[in-house]
Amino acid sequence: MTQRTRIPTVLALAVFASTLGGCGYTTHSLIGDDFHTIHVEILGNKTFRRDLEFTLTRDIQDEILSRTNLRIVDRDRADVRLEGDIIDFAENVLSTDERDRIFESSVRVTVRFRLVDQRTGAEMRHFTLNDSAPFLAATGQTNRTATNRTFSDLAEHVVYQLERGF
Repeated sequence: MTQRTRIPTVLALAVFASTLGGCGYTTHSLIGDDFHTIHVEILGNKTFRRDLEFTLTRDIQDEILSRTNLRIVDRDRADVRLEGDIIDFAENVLSTDERDRIFESSVRVTVRFRLVDQRTGAEMRHFTLNDSAPFLAATGQTNRTATNRTFSDLAEHVVYQLERGF
């Protein structure tokens, strides 16, 4: 490689590397060296909507696996435990058509979390997250579409909270 071709290559690599930081990617561990394993309890569900807890728990586990170096393990083998409850699920109608059919609506979900050090039993942190997403019935979107988007966003926020204190 000549000097003339090396400079553009180095610049291109530098630009590429700098964009990774803005996308949530990093070259170092997101979680501190003291914690290597986590157990994610199936969330409790204090709402009247059935089975929300299973989908959100799975989304959180997937996000932890994709964005951290933590391994998800059984409760008795974990360094830390994440537990929580879905405490609110609400659908808000934003607009209707002339026949009172829902045109635009939104879903809002609130979840309370607790992170526990499995070795000592001490609560490390507790936090409450809520998120919402709109949906347009006219475009084929449904309550389920908005719920899935909200759960995906909440899973990202959980990982962000895990990263904060370690």
